[in-house]
Amino acid sequence: MMMNKIGRNDPCSCGSGKKYKRCHYLIDSSRPTNKELVKMRKKFAEDSRKRIYVLQKHGIFIDFVAPAIFKEKSIWALGSRLYPNEKPNITFHEFLLSALAQELGKEWILDQENKTLEQRHFIMKCHHYYKEWKNKENKHPEDPNNNETIWSNVPDGYSKSLISLAFDFACIIHINGQVPKQIIDRLKLMDSNYQGARYEIMVAGILSRMDCKLEYLDEKYKHEKKTPKHNEFLVTDPSTKFSFSVEAKSKVRKGVLHEEGQIIPYQLWNNATKPYKDAINDQIPENIAYVVFADVNSPPTPELSIEKKPYFKKILENRKNTPVNKPGNLDPCSAIVYTNYSYHYQTQNESNTNEAVLVIPQYAKYILPEALVIKFQHTLNGYSYIPDIKYDGTIRS
Repeated sequence: MMMNKIGRNDPCSCGSGKKYKRCHYLIDSSRPTNKELVKMRKKFAEDSRKRIYVLQKHGIFIDFVAPAIFKEKSIWALGSRLYPNEKPNITFHEFLLSALAQELGKEWILDQENKTLEQRHFIMKCHHYYKEWKNKENKHPEDPNNNETIWSNVPDGYSKSLISLAFDFACIIHINGQVPKQIIDRLKLMDSNYQGARYEIMVAGILSRMDCKLEYLDEKYKHEKKTPKHNEFLVTDPSTKFSFSVEAKSKVRKGVLHEEGQIIPYQLWNNATKPYKDAINDQIPENIAYVVFADVNSPPTPELSIEKKPYFKKILENRKNTPVNKPGNLDPCSAIVYTNYSYHYQTQNESNTNEAVLVIPQYAKYILPEALVIKFQHTLNGYSYIPDIKYDGTIRS
């Protein structure tokens, strides 16, 4: 269909009766041409490709949307959620902490801030020490000519604990919509509920980094009068179409993370395999692959190779003595994931830990696809990495 070009003095085609130059001309002239649109799309695709490459290199198999500035506010997005009223020019890390605060609730945070430091929840202690860390004298600008006055520093244990929690929340929201309220409520308690909820969030964060879809089984059964025994999540990996059930168990230690009692230093590496044994004893699902996450919760030992770590020897001993994982007695677990991302032990010292062991039984009832095993390993190895996405869509190195 041929159309004549509208002249500036011609009547506007919208039917307003005004001349085109006084009506839709300015709107139309401000629109990008087809050639400009093609160029913009190519740049967007190239930026996205580069960003995805960096993320996947660190075990993050999901992409994030670059923020935008509008009316002196920064606008961020996680999944279908918009965060339109953030401060201008904040970094991705600062946005993560803001989004976490919204999940925890203003009332709870204010109540915590009215308490002495010793009386506060571990999360709010972390926030206190994060602010101290942020104000240290040894901060240095990334670019002296950059008006954003970006600076970087190696986080301490408290700061790393806080930002890791925030990024876990962000990944879950981005891929799976939300962290259920009952998990957040448990997270805010100052007893062993906190540690269990925090580990469930960590595991959900890891699985969300892998682009897996989660069904929270507590949510599924919460309205039933008699709740059947169940695990934490039913998980599906879209890339392989493989589904599996996940149980998350964390080793409780006296005096650590709101657990009553005094810390006994020489016992901090004991019973590393107890969470796995607990998961095997009473919660094996039927007719589906089973993956157990077991939190060692021991002080990190970055000076030791993985083979020399105290808990690794316990894992080897456990696998050697297990009655399953044999041709005639298949292992109910398709994978056992031992994690020790225990930044909380490093307190105000420089955070330096990324410890995880992925055990794949040779004789399992259900075999994980090789592509999924590779994805698991990459994500576990990269858990401590948290990207800083800039306003142009690139990742700050």
